Amino acid sequence: MSLQNLDLFVDNVGPVAFAQANSAFNKANSANVIAQGAYDKANSANVIAQGAYDKANSVVSSALAYAVALGM
Repeated sequence: MSLQNLDLFVDNVGPVAFAQANSAFNKANSANVIAQGAYDKANSANVIAQGAYDKANSVVSSALAYAVALGM
């Protein structure tokens, strides 16, 4: 391959390869943003579930304390 042919190859393939790499990066970045959103939603659900568990646990503890106080 001559230097001129190599130069022509690089001039034509280089920008296409860069554009494809850039497109792949953008798609991966978009997937990361979507995945982060899903993680945030799941984390929010876990926080809400933990709050519900804590409330239920408090109610059970209070009921047990009340039962003990009544001598049950």
